[in-house]
Amino acid sequence: MSRNYYWIPTEPLKEYLDSAFPIGRNCGHDNERRSFALGISTGYYKRLKYRNEISWVVADRLATNLGRHPKEIWTDWYELTDR
Repeated sequence: MSRNYYWIPTEPLKEYLDSAFPIGRNCGHDNERRSFALGISTGYYKRLKYRNEISWVVADRLATNLGRHPKEIWTDWYELTDR
């Protein structure tokens, strides 16, 4: 099985985004702000919000786009990706 098929839960990423980019009152641009920080389109971010898992490659890319190591978002990163 290719390493691209390791799946990572999205919940830690959602929690990180909630703490780093809290939803503002009357702002209405939260999706755009978060998608810009992640380096992805707003449409892709809207789909990502409802996913339970993403591949480890995508998770790594999203974390580095945020300027973080994936271990900072997924505390069990090495256990999830070193099977």
